[in-house]
Amino acid sequence: SHLGITGANCGLGPKDTVSPENEPCRTISAGLARANTEGRTEVHVADSEYAERVELTEGIHLLGGYRPDTWERHLESTATIIRAPQGPGHRRGVIAEGITEETIFEGFTVYAANATSFSANSYGVYVLASNNQLIIRDNNIIAGMGGPGRDGADGQSGQNGRIGGGGASTINIASCVEGSFL
Repeated sequence: SHLGITGANCGLGPKDTVSPENEPCRTISAGLARANTEGRTEVHVADSEYAERVELTEGIHLLGGYRPDTWERHLESTATIIRAPQGPGHRRGVIAEGITEETIFEGFTVYAANATSFSANSYGVYVLASNNQLIIRDNNIIAGMGGPGRDGADGQSGQNGRIGGGGASTINIASCVEGSFL
């Protein structure tokens, strides 16, 4: 599990780089909020598992694949995991909505939860009203299973069958001889 804080110094730099009390943020969402407040254009995310749904912020690059001890990047073997929580309705691991300014999402493994509500979907990355300025690259994205469908309506009654034909003649079993076939 990753270390980090949720307090006032969250996201002001990796531990001990600028000030001894600076720490990485405990959640990706807190890091994005801090970057937005501070006017930063990148959020570096350490290898760990983050149990949250992440909403990208336009103009802020979200970059995974950093070692938590040295902050060296190792994109090819990233262990930065977003595991979206379970719940009702559509499940979305990462949401990119209204992104029309360059925004990079890179270096993550995303697991979207299974949808459990009727007719709900599971999206690893859900993109809406965005354009080619949204760059999604070098990620492993795994959507969960979709929710069950509802039962359909009963079908219409079928047509009546044809009137049966004449029956077969009666056979007297007593007149059969053993070993003979009818």
